Amino acid sequence: MPPNSPDTNGITMIKKLKVSQWSSDISRTICTKVALAQSSKCLTTITNHVKQTTPAYIPITSDHLKKQRTNEALVFPNKVSFPDVYSCTKMIQRHVRNNRLNDALKLFDEMPVRDAVTWNSMIKGCFDCGDLKLGSKLFEEMPERNVVSWTTMLNGLLIYKRTEAAEKLFLEMPLKDEAAWNSMIHGYFINGRVEDAVRLFHEMPNRSIITWTSMISGLDLAGKSDDALLLFNQMMPCGIRPTSFTFSSAITASANAKDYHLGVKIHGQVIKLGYLSDTYITSPLITFYAHCNDTDSSSKAFNENPQTSSVVVWTSLLTGYSLNSKHEKALQVFSNMFRSNVLPNQSSFTSALNSCCEMEDSNKGNVINGAAIKLGLESDMMCTEWLWDVGFNPF
Repeated sequence: MPPNSPDTNGITMIKKLKVSQWSSDISRTICTKVALAQSSKCLTTITNHVKQTTPAYIPITSDHLKKQRTNEALVFPNKVSFPDVYSCTKMIQRHVRNNRLNDALKLFDEMPVRDAVTWNSMIKGCFDCGDLKLGSKLFEEMPERNVVSWTTMLNGLLIYKRTEAAEKLFLEMPLKDEAAWNSMIHGYFINGRVEDAVRLFHEMPNRSIITWTSMISGLDLAGKSDDALLLFNQMMPCGIRPTSFTFSSAITASANAKDYHLGVKIHGQVIKLGYLSDTYITSPLITFYAHCNDTDSSSKAFNENPQTSSVVVWTSLLTGYSLNSKHEKALQVFSNMFRSNVLPNQSSFTSALNSCCEMEDSNKGNVINGAAIKLGLESDMMCTEWLWDVGFNPF
């Protein structure tokens, strides 16, 4: 048939209409989300004005702290007598979360009375803001330390890879609770000392589900997925009830080890204990079946979860189809995300663009490009890389 025949033109027109409809669905969802965000911002402005004009300064300060309005909270000390220790500690914590270490230190120095919680918060704040030296100095200056103080200092040293110093501190601790043992085990893992983590685990006098979960996850992340699964199997007969995080770690290890039989068995335990609707479990389950080339079971796990508003769960299904070269289904999931008012994240766009690249579908690639720009993801390096790969200039 000649290339410009009516039939060929008709097919081209139908394809364009389908892509247009696909693009329209995505654009409509994005516009709705933007409008809602603007309305929310307006309402917040009005609410702030009402609260700032009331004379009840203490409730205002509490409300500001809860809603992360640190500047407004500082009005409180200027209006009445110096706030109590609890209020000051909350303000110090808020300063630190906003990376305002100097403001936190200023308030800490001005406090006439400080308790152990205040000291611990300030020390942790130093570590969170990147100042190990100052945090260590405050720890040394503490008039009285509790187990939380020691554990906070221990975590600080481990975060900054001062493993030998952390070991010494751990041995010096006058009292070690489970949190301290768990911190040291986790610190060994994050610093690549897997054998030391395993040794300390076996030396622990008491182990809770938190410890077992940390070990399973740590071994899996260290590339020892088979050992992680062996530990999970050893835990089950001990009468310890797994949490959703435990199951999630075990399912992820099953995916990495591609142990289909054990993964299915864990899935059955999840159903038996009533964790099936937990998002922390659904996403790893979908990924597990995808890694084992069973996308039908991935889809079933997705449909069994009533909380389909989670972008993580949607992205797991999308990525699973893409990894198994089922790109049409992957793009259908991407489209359905918008229809269900679930905005894709970086990973969603990366997987969708990968499917477009594999299918050489320039029309849908352009739609995804436009959606990424509207959502402010055009500067995202991963998305940009894929846009270039499929032949589009995102700028």
